[in-house]
Amino acid sequence: MLKENVFVVSGRHCKGGCPRGEVVNYVVCSLNDQTVKTFMKEQMPNYVIFAVTGLVMMEERVKQIKAALAGKDHSLSVFVDPEISKVSA
Repeated sequence: MLKENVFVVSGRHCKGGCPRGEVVNYVVCSLNDQTVKTFMKEQMPNYVIFAVTGLVMMEERVKQIKAALAGKDHSLSVFVDPEISKVSA
């Protein structure tokens, strides 16, 4: 499977016409983000999609996060909760 065709779909199942419960994530292999939506609607008509994220985009975001943590990329702001220093690694 090509990573360009792998997506994480986040959403909720509907009960009584409204999305309810916790967010449920699925890994879906499809041609693109639009075909993912069509496929999921056919497979799970009571599932409301909130987000579709491609594996390629996730990999790019991880690189950006690492660069931001290293102080090399300023497009993402990094906030550190002072409580984290109280947690031992």
